[in-house]
Amino acid sequence: MALTSYISGALFAAAWWLFVDGWVVYSKDNSGAGFDFVMWLPGLLGTLGFVMINMTTPSDLSNSSAVDFDRNPNTTKICFFFSVLVAFISIIAAIWILADKSMGKGWPGIALILQSILLLGSGLAFWFGRGPKKDEFGF
Repeated sequence: MALTSYISGALFAAAWWLFVDGWVVYSKDNSGAGFDFVMWLPGLLGTLGFVMINMTTPSDLSNSSAVDFDRNPNTTKICFFFSVLVAFISIIAAIWILADKSMGKGWPGIALILQSILLLGSGLAFWFGRGPKKDEFGF
């Protein structure tokens, strides 16, 4: 658990570090103009996907976890599906921004794509690293 937490945190930090680096390169190339809000969207969606992915555990997705009467296992699976979908949408948005903003000539567009990929990788690494619950409190 501890090692995967460190790996996940390092991937998350590297993702936002790449974003800041792309932002600096973009502002140097465009005489001080920073990123538009649209260019922040892939990172924000990726971070939202990270949080949403980690709202469930791998044991929540099995049908045998239906002991909890408050939660339907199908609802948990749908929630997990939409959380991964949000993370993939962030990658698609980064590719779209790269093509639309004509940023294909340099580093900032590639940094947005790598940021989204690392955020998804970070969320999945943390999710898989937590493993199944050992007792009802998750300890």
